[in-house]
Amino acid sequence: MRAVIWRQRSRMKTSSAFRRFLLALLLAQSVLAASAQSCLAAEPGTSGAADGNGNPKIGGPALTGARHPLYRLHQSDVVEIKFVFSPEFDQKITVLPDGYVELKAAGELPAEGMTLEELEQSVKTAYAKILREPDVTVVLTDFEHPYFVAGGQVGSHKV
Repeated sequence: MRAVIWRQRSRMKTSSAFRRFLLALLLAQSVLAASAQSCLAAEPGTSGAADGNGNPKIGGPALTGARHPLYRLHQSDVVEIKFVFSPEFDQKITVLPDGYVELKAAGELPAEGMTLEELEQSVKTAYAKILREPDVTVVLTDFEHPYFVAGGQVGSHKV
């Protein structure tokens, strides 16, 4: 009986020492992380933010709010243009095979290869001749979906 009690006490001492060791390790890790952050913040000209490419010295979109759009317009993309104060000019347009879009009362405008923000700015410029300070929103409503073609031989005609 004494041997069993002694083993249990021994295990409790070992687990208690292990817990203390883990606590000390976690404390040391948090202190090191905090000191590393303060060193980054202390460097002049840096914000300590990451840019998404592993460079902690440049503020990135997740932390600064800046957005780097990945999508550029292609042929057959459908875009909806909305005017806040002139709904009569609202329209859905498709990027034509030559890369241009046809706007109501404003003519043709190149669109292929542009981001939505760039197209929005071009539409504002085009309608500035007709409207005073046009408030425009451009939304991508349909685009060419990615696809693939698989080829090869069929091993058996049975399902």
